[in-house]
Amino acid sequence: SIQYQILELLKELTIKRNLGVIIITHDNESVSAIAKKADGSMRDALSLLDQAISYCSDTLTFVEVSEAIGIIPHELFFQYTDSIQAKNNNDMIFSLLEFQNHGIAESEILINLIEHFRNLLFGQINDGSPLTEMNEELVARYVKESSRWDNRDLLRIIQVLSDALSYIRRSETPGIFLEFTSLKLIEMDNSVKIDDILKGGINLPKFKDIDNSSNRIRPEITKTKKDKD
Repeated sequence: SIQYQILELLKELTIKRNLGVIIITHDNESVSAIAKKADGSMRDALSLLDQAISYCSDTLTFVEVSEAIGIIPHELFFQYTDSIQAKNNNDMIFSLLEFQNHGIAESEILINLIEHFRNLLFGQINDGSPLTEMNEELVARYVKESSRWDNRDLLRIIQVLSDALSYIRRSETPGIFLEFTSLKLIEMDNSVKIDDILKGGINLPKFKDIDNSSNRIRPEITKTKKDKD
């Protein structure tokens, strides 16, 4: 994989400055970010790596690499999901404006959002063990945040975003399309567990009796005094 090739290159890569030799140090997350940004092209990966080294000097960290090659910071994605949890339209619009400030195409934002929700889903699996490309601090953050979500809601959101991705590339107004899709996520109802219904945690509509002629349950209708007259 490109990520493996970059890792191998970094192990051998040195930069000569004056009379000394400076070895490039890095974290796995920064290398993963470069590989993902390259999207399968080793030439692009090498160009991005050179760009990152020029910006970060001899130490590649995820935060600085993100700034160097134009990657959206993780915190903004957590702000996005917080706005869905809180059903806050204003916070959602603010998050979308922050996305736009990074100058990244709407289709790439959607790809990153899909990955973010996938990470939340993986955070529910064995204390985030599938999240191998992250540092321990970020894994712990995803594990903590994932506990606030029902996995079925995460799957539904991933499906909505995946469907949107197939359309947004053909849209003449991708920014508006992304806004509508995001606001749609806020309006989605949460999944209901059968166990919660059985335990009485969910209020269901009351039914008066069964209509024997059609074998259907007939909802109770409260008549007003005018109706009775």
